[in-house]
Amino acid sequence: MSERGIRDKVRQAMLDMALARPELSPRELAVTFTDERRYFVSEASIYRLLRSHDLITSPAFIREQ
Repeated sequence: MSERGIRDKVRQAMLDMALARPELSPRELAVTFTDERRYFVSEASIYRLLRSHDLITSPAFIREQ
């Protein structure tokens, strides 16, 4: 088990879903994961996971085009 109590298997499933659906926000990923997997994860958990894998950028570094 990793920090914050989410099992490694669940963290990997969260990461797989995030990589498969890059158009979804952390909030949308949390809701989708909970609906499809019947396992509650928070938006914050998704955000921390994405950030730990450098898959999310701080809004300060995003340039509007």
